[in-house]
Amino acid sequence: MNELSAIPVSTDYLHIVKMLMDKCGVRPHIYENAGAWADDSSAQHKDLTARMIKREGMPTPAQDATEEHCMLLVGPLHEILSQKLPEFVNQVHPGLPVVAACDSPRLADVVSAIRQGARDVIDLSSTDADACSAIREALEYGRETEGQRLRTMELRQRLKTITLGERQVLDCMLEGLANKETAKTLSIGLRTVELRRAKIMTKMGAKGVAELIKLFCEARAPGVDTRAVR
Repeated sequence: MNELSAIPVSTDYLHIVKMLMDKCGVRPHIYENAGAWADDSSAQHKDLTARMIKREGMPTPAQDATEEHCMLLVGPLHEILSQKLPEFVNQVHPGLPVVAACDSPRLADVVSAIRQGARDVIDLSSTDADACSAIREALEYGRETEGQRLRTMELRQRLKTITLGERQVLDCMLEGLANKETAKTLSIGLRTVELRRAKIMTKMGAKGVAELIKLFCEARAPGVDTRAVR
């Protein structure tokens, strides 16, 4: 199983990273760009899906996300930042450690990368030992948090099954409104509110409102684009 996915920006960077990965003892699967890696219609994504099949049937998006324990963004840091790649990866696969690898990064760019969600920034002009240490640390963190990533992706998938009408009721529940208040706010019948509420609880696998709120908060983990679950 490949543990790390790299996104090269140029041939020179790709050559450097391949040499570094060999020294680190990591064999990454190379993708051309983050968009293709995340787009389920792309050849890169289909290749990842094919490698994920361990039994009959297709893997779920949650299983797909845990195939890689770390995302390595390779190339000029200002280009990585201009495309907001760390932020993009965190939105698509919340919790996946993101490491940027570039040549002699400026301190201001490093700070921006961290703010966009990168876990670390590797200076390719530094010693191989330092670079490998950063990569191994990110991989280890990725392995340790794999369970939570899987759960977050699963909860996001559950949220996507909620209809617009159910989402409106859910929003009222999250605001602490009672059923009668929800019915009045949405201009719908009380029975409709009760039915939608029951469906929400079933879809989310929650036994009560407190648990539902907890599950919703877990799905909206740091780095998750909450619009994706509306």
